[in-house]
Amino acid sequence: GGKLLVEFEIALMALQLQMERSFTQIAASTGRPSVLIMDRGLLDIKAYLPDVMWSALIAHFQLTEEQLLARYDAVLHLVTAAEGAEKHYTLEMAGGAKARTETAQQARELDHRVRQTWSRHPSQFLIDNSTPFPEKLQRATA
Repeated sequence: GGKLLVEFEIALMALQLQMERSFTQIAASTGRPSVLIMDRGLLDIKAYLPDVMWSALIAHFQLTEEQLLARYDAVLHLVTAAEGAEKHYTLEMAGGAKARTETAQQARELDHRVRQTWSRHPSQFLIDNSTPFPEKLQRATA
């Protein structure tokens, strides 16, 4: 916790910023229209931190939440399987390897925090678990 957590998140945010810049530069260099899809956005980090640590983190990079929101044209939030597809939410992958650490309840709480973090984005789309996973992906990319 504390200082070590902030240092970890600074390194994580620096990595994410660099990846986004690099992917954007690569896409631009093709001279063709491109779509970049990121598994996580920078604002996701807020859901994992106390407010005081989040404020210190974005201050370190001289960023605001408004600037972070503006980095993304759209936000697709695929709701955790722990909400609406509980039978598919497991802690282990095939073969017994650990897939995740959160219980279903913890995953739902974290999912809601991430969703709330992005709630001010003008193009946030929630993709729920009302269909099997292949159709969920189809809805996300339609």
